[in-house]
Amino acid sequence: MRLEDKVAAITGSGRGIGRATAILFAREGAKVAVACRTEAEGNSTVEEIANEGGEAVFVKTDVSDEADALNFIEKTVKRFGRLNILVNNAAVFCGGTVLEATAELYDMVFSVNVKGMGLCAKSAIPHLRRSGNGAIVNVSSMNGVIGTPSQAVYNASKAAIIALTKSMAIDFPDLRINVVLPGLTRTKALDDAIAQVGVTLEEGYEVLKRTPLVGRVAEPMEIAHGILFMASDEASYATGSSLLLDGGIVSVDRLIRG
Repeated sequence: MRLEDKVAAITGSGRGIGRATAILFAREGAKVAVACRTEAEGNSTVEEIANEGGEAVFVKTDVSDEADALNFIEKTVKRFGRLNILVNNAAVFCGGTVLEATAELYDMVFSVNVKGMGLCAKSAIPHLRRSGNGAIVNVSSMNGVIGTPSQAVYNASKAAIIALTKSMAIDFPDLRINVVLPGLTRTKALDDAIAQVGVTLEEGYEVLKRTPLVGRVAEPMEIAHGILFMASDEASYATGSSLLLDGGIVSVDRLIRG
């Protein structure tokens, strides 16, 4: 198994890409600490891992709160004795142009999507260094490298994650610190984006599947496999790197507008 004897802390792992990543990591031999703000979702992820014979613990966490971020990492280490991998996946989505964005919206989005990653990394790095060959995988988005309509603040936060990752990799060369950029993925965040357009989910996904070159949106587990690669020893020569998993959208600059 690719993560045998590893301990992984994964934020935003109550649903979507984070949940798929937690389940996949456990299948690959890791002991997993699950973090999210909703107890029911976090416990559900832990239960699924346990039902498959894996070991996991849930820690209710708001990553934008420094005390919560520290508590998550400390409880992970207390439970499992060490920390080998941090996956910073927790994020919030918002739509709108800069004319519609409020000061409070900027604060909320950047607090979770950017500050939260930095706070979790700050708490995790000393433990990752002690474990040896530690890895951090941040989850950004293809939206961090291209423009999309009416998602200004969200896209800016995703671009910031890429810059944060590169700077962290330079500052901590004894760790491997990389970023994964998912494209259109069937998650609650994409459901919310479709709802803001004012169409049904079925109609929205029917349109969106024509956007990637592969002719469909991704499933969360497909992105989780990319995160697994970056977290595993197989990516031993990757640090400060970006793994784009977008079905070809960025390559041809083909996005549905309006």
